[in-house]
Amino acid sequence: MMATATVLACPDQFYCPLGTAIPILCEDGQVCEAAVALSQEDYVKCPVGYYCIKGIRYPCFDGYLCKDGAKTPTPTDGATGALC
Repeated sequence: MMATATVLACPDQFYCPLGTAIPILCEDGQVCEAAVALSQEDYVKCPVGYYCIKGIRYPCFDGYLCKDGAKTPTPTDGATGALC
């Protein structure tokens, strides 16, 4: 009898590259939500207007511009955001 593999859904806050057996936790600045990422096989940078912690996106604080990949609600590094 031949063994068969069962495909499981990738859990929230993780991404599951093809060929891996263990889900990988999203890092800060990445988003792993079905609403943003087209699939959970890969992660994407946090979208403009949001900051992302462990794969979940949150709106930036008022008075700040969050660029893609922001990891804080108050980015001021110029690369991931700035004061408005």
